[in-house]
Amino acid sequence: MKKPALTQLIPLCIAFFVFITVLVLTSPYKLLAVKSGSMAPALPTHSVIAITKNNQHLFLPGEIITYHTDGRLITHRIIHVGFDGDVYYQTKGDANHSPDSYHVRRPDVYGRVIYVTSPTLSAFISLLYSPKTIRAILILFFILLFPVIFNFHKNIRKLGKET
Repeated sequence: MKKPALTQLIPLCIAFFVFITVLVLTSPYKLLAVKSGSMAPALPTHSVIAITKNNQHLFLPGEIITYHTDGRLITHRIIHVGFDGDVYYQTKGDANHSPDSYHVRRPDVYGRVIYVTSPTLSAFISLLYSPKTIRAILILFFILLFPVIFNFHKNIRKLGKET
């Protein structure tokens, strides 16, 4: 007897979901949305940036880094590297008139920007990362999985009656 297409598709969906989850959790890269115009035109508002997660590397002037400050992530360009017992970075948003009023310490660096999407593509990526989309995918996943579980339970009971 041929299996229904749905029961063949469910294990593939589960495997794909697990693969993507593991890939995202173990990836050395992080995707972030650009929320302000401080780095325009290099990083347009609403674009998505890919960051390598690394704060041990020594970054150079001209590189764009993302760092923690006041509980937020900020992405600005390094304009000066200094040393006062430890390395620090002076940063500035490309569209800002003056440098940031603080020095970024190496432990506060989250990583370096390695890729920038167009704002059009970022709308799609942001949609995929939105909580509503994730909820909808999970609901759809369980709706598709329910018949398989129900069928499995029915077959187990049928086998129990036959023995």
